[in-house]
Amino acid sequence: MYPWAKYLSGAVRGEIYIGLGLVILIAAAWWPGAPLVTAIAIIAMGATDAMASRFRTSSTAVPVMVLHGMTYALLYALFVGARLHTHAAAPSAGLDGFVMFDLIASAFPMAIALKRISSFLWQSTLSRQ
Repeated sequence: MYPWAKYLSGAVRGEIYIGLGLVILIAAAWWPGAPLVTAIAIIAMGATDAMASRFRTSSTAVPVMVLHGMTYALLYALFVGARLHTHAAAPSAGLDGFVMFDLIASAFPMAIALKRISSFLWQSTLSRQ
């Protein structure tokens, strides 16, 4: 971890990740090859950090985090499907290397987000017992 990162709370790091993902999405307006799926995965990771820090002590944390996880997992699946569909509908019908890189690179932040959701739910379950 970077030395300055230990001073940032989960919410602030989440906001930074959300901002980075939004910058990539906005850049897609001028650059059609922007890594959109990775941007959504980065936003999901940031939103997970923000939600976990915001609802850590709340009594409604479990249903809110389950809904959060389902929402971002389905949004991620929608963007993956849209990315694959646009290249399947193209006359060349092949995936170029950049699209494959985008899909592979997006798996890492999305896996981190899902892991943080599962560990949050696990800790919340243990604290209730």
